[in-house]
Amino acid sequence: MIKQLIHILRLTAVLMICLPVSLKAQEVSLSSEINIRNYLSYELLGKINDRYVVYRDKGFAKQVNVFNEYLEQTLEADLILEKKRAEVIHTQNLDSLFQIIYYYNEKDSLYLRMRRYDTSATLRDSALVLRRSRDPGFRAIDHIVSEDKSKILFYTMNKEGMLFLYYYDNKVGKMISSHEVEITDFEIRSQNFKIMFSNAGDMIFVYYKRFDEKEENLIKVATFNVHNSASTNGTVLFGEKYRRDMLIDYDNRNDKLIICGTYAEKKGKEPLGYYIVNDNIKNLHTQFKPDFIDFPNTLVQEVSRSKRKKNKVFQFFWVKDIIKRQDGGLLVLMELYKEFSRRSSYGTSVSTRNTFGPNARRGWVDYYNEDIIITSFSADRTIDWTKILYKKQFSQDDEAIFSSYFIMKTPSRLRLVYNDEIKRSNTVSEYIMDPGGWIKRNSLLSTSQQDLKLRFRDAVQVSSNEILVPSETNYNLSLVKITY
Repeated sequence: MIKQLIHILRLTAVLMICLPVSLKAQEVSLSSEINIRNYLSYELLGKINDRYVVYRDKGFAKQVNVFNEYLEQTLEADLILEKKRAEVIHTQNLDSLFQIIYYYNEKDSLYLRMRRYDTSATLRDSALVLRRSRDPGFRAIDHIVSEDKSKILFYTMNKEGMLFLYYYDNKVGKMISSHEVEITDFEIRSQNFKIMFSNAGDMIFVYYKRFDEKEENLIKVATFNVHNSASTNGTVLFGEKYRRDMLIDYDNRNDKLIICGTYAEKKGKEPLGYYIVNDNIKNLHTQFKPDFIDFPNTLVQEVSRSKRKKNKVFQFFWVKDIIKRQDGGLLVLMELYKEFSRRSSYGTSVSTRNTFGPNARRGWVDYYNEDIIITSFSADRTIDWTKILYKKQFSQDDEAIFSSYFIMKTPSRLRLVYNDEIKRSNTVSEYIMDPGGWIKRNSLLSTSQQDLKLRFRDAVQVSSNEILVPSETNYNLSLVKITY
């Protein structure tokens, strides 16, 4: 207890020194360490009643750690399931309880089950969600959660590409319906697709081909409603323009599918601007083109001043986040990201999961996460304003898990919180932004002598004024709570 209070007082003192006089001091709390060596993954479930819950998966062992408001650990418990080889595929905060959904195989059947626990790890509810025969021709079951957390869509597919959908309602805690959906003209056996699930019960299936001179550059969209089985099909045509990257989201307030990225004239050429699809799903039954919006000249000039290669100033900027405005507009965030292998035999794919063990990619890669460009689009896809947020992060052989930023959302402003440098003795800063594009940068805290390395990419916002951030050092996990 004394050690815990010393940690809190030390961090708070450093924080108050770092903050400008005009700001109210943030309160920072630090938990004791949890060992995560040999664990496959962990997940911050956030705040449940007045407790903070962390789920850890060690393969055969499934565990939870519970902390009070001062981040003092009050419980460590094992979750005992029917089978040791059960695989948890979904964890969720249900405000007063937390839920896990897992599956296991027994004889010739696959069982998908649900359990709900309170913050004392006492089992409050359990149910069989699904039982079906094991078939080697089926993919593993995956899932997607609706934005309001009220629904889960479990899905799998067979060798022929038929989708099998299972609609689970969180409010009643059981499976409501199942469907077999044939997505025509889609090569869904490939990995190039994304499934979303709306609050209204619409499955949105987006399939895209890799750009190739021999193939047409397009995106196909199919929708299916789990309540009335209504369906639509549509195609997004890019014509002669090259799609460099792509981010897909869904606007539940306005029932709009959002597809956004940057485009160029040809593969390998300098990106010229954004492409945006922001349309109601009822309009997706035809062929249509995205809106192509060139980068503003003022933005090009501002970025060019800080880049040596004037002809490729946007070469390493990639669309990272989409923030939906209530009026149907969008905030699009691009981040400058570069990855260089120091050994050519290593691949350069990126993983953002909290994953350890033999499946984690190791070493010999340099990571650069630098400036952020924020562009605000109105509902008609015209640009309201654009801003550059400057930062410079460099790390090696760590999957860039301590780099990039976290977005804290409130009704009146956004906060982008990030590590100034990727090292233990580091300062944490934030950019504060209002809807009109007013930007202010503040220093939040220093991690000097605290043995902290904060993973802001995996932080969780637990209330309108509070975020929970994991810190990892030497296979030990700590929780840091920042309260505004």
